Amino acid sequence: SVSGLSSTFLSDLSTLVGMAEKSNVVVLVTLWSFDMCNQEVPTGLHVDLISNSTKTQSYLDNALQPILRAMTDFPNIVWEVINEPEWCINETPPSTTTSVSLSDMQRFVSMIVNEIHQNSNQKVTVGSASLKWNSDVSPAVGNWWSDSSLQQGAYLDFYQVHYYDWMY
Repeated sequence: SVSGLSSTFLSDLSTLVGMAEKSNVVVLVTLWSFDMCNQEVPTGLHVDLISNSTKTQSYLDNALQPILRAMTDFPNIVWEVINEPEWCINETPPSTTTSVSLSDMQRFVSMIVNEIHQNSNQKVTVGSASLKWNSDVSPAVGNWWSDSSLQQGAYLDFYQVHYYDWMY
């Protein structure tokens, strides 16, 4: 479970966002990435934060809520729940060491989106890896991040789709 943040995290983030605000720069804060399903850090995998709702809640309570409280007065923040989550979803197929079901990822995203909407006026999105996972138009796979696909009444403020040469 998540027990909290490092002692300097909030002051460092506040300094960064404050500097950006003075320069009229919007900061897209990416909370997570598909890399949490890879063994890329010595502390291990973090796929359990996605697949286990109790651990997700510990993140919300002990990390995200303090972050949102500290950032509440900054008008220049946009939250990205997760970068390219499709790469660690079973239905994609995944390109990571471990993966989770689409339903688990949608629940994870929904819990974070709802927490942000309940505790801030800032915008929130998901950084989808391709339009094929963020559209109802054929030949798309599905609109995995639409309001009707998310859980617990969650909704994104805008859609964000990444574009690469391999897409055409």
